[in-house]
Amino acid sequence: MNRILKFMKEETLRVLPAIIYFFVAFSLIELTFGRMLERAGIHPAAFLETLIAAIVVGKVLIVVDHLPVVNVASGKPLIYRIIGKTAIYSFACFLVRATEHLVRYIIKYKSLSSAWEHTMSQEIWQLFLSIQVWYFLLFFIFVAVMEMIRRIGREEFYRLIFGK
Repeated sequence: MNRILKFMKEETLRVLPAIIYFFVAFSLIELTFGRMLERAGIHPAAFLETLIAAIVVGKVLIVVDHLPVVNVASGKPLIYRIIGKTAIYSFACFLVRATEHLVRYIIKYKSLSSAWEHTMSQEIWQLFLSIQVWYFLLFFIFVAVMEMIRRIGREEFYRLIFGK
């Protein structure tokens, strides 16, 4: 039992920076896109929904990190690893978000075809893709910082950023 608790603590501490980062970032996205979301008939996420989204992304990062494809760029220059991880994380996030939207509309319209038609409607799809571009950028920044920390060490990173 002690071993399980230790593992859970390590995983929580490992994913906590991601959850905090994405919670702040998603809150800014919600603030930025809130008016457009309302015009498209989608109510902007509340605090709890934004927190849950950040936790889900943190969990997706943990799951994706355990896939063998994530470490394909090992031994190559850092930019390959950053771009590769960013692409993988963004694709996983895209799948989770698309599935979530589709399921929401299946429940609302009681039909897969109606849900698909609504999901693919121009205004919703453009908004979905524009938010996905933001997610890609957020993943790129997050991965770049995490890879730098992994490469140079946490203490050196803090020294470079904050001095002393």
